[in-house]
Amino acid sequence: MISFKLCGTTICLHFSFFAMLCLYFQLEREGYGVSCLFTALVHETGHLIAFAVQKAAPKELHFQLGGIRLIPPDEPLSFPGELFTLAAGSMVSLYCGSFLYYKDSQTALPHLLTGLFSLLPLPGLDGGEIVSLFQSRFFPEKEYFFRIT
Repeated sequence: MISFKLCGTTICLHFSFFAMLCLYFQLEREGYGVSCLFTALVHETGHLIAFAVQKAAPKELHFQLGGIRLIPPDEPLSFPGELFTLAAGSMVSLYCGSFLYYKDSQTALPHLLTGLFSLLPLPGLDGGEIVSLFQSRFFPEKEYFFRIT
């Protein structure tokens, strides 16, 4: 793993990420790999913009086999700030997708799908984190099956 600090955030480049990229680009001949990587970067940039608006920075940014993962800062954000940060990736993806739709619908599709898919209320996705945030905010004393830890 290669790691370095950039603006107070530790950037971790896992070798599995590069191995997955190399394998994917060797097997994939249509050119969608670059588009998918760009789509993921745009989505995560939405989260980073939300952090910047709040004058905060994520603790770590991991590029790994499963994709790109942000580790939130040690100091918790406010409830609205955390909600904004979680939703920002999907908002930027959906905005990019709707903007690109008028130029080329095939280019817009990965952005639209990423924005919608990440809003699904499943553990590990932005939508699941939003559900968990609301559960902990409005029902802190109850234990839920859906709890994300």
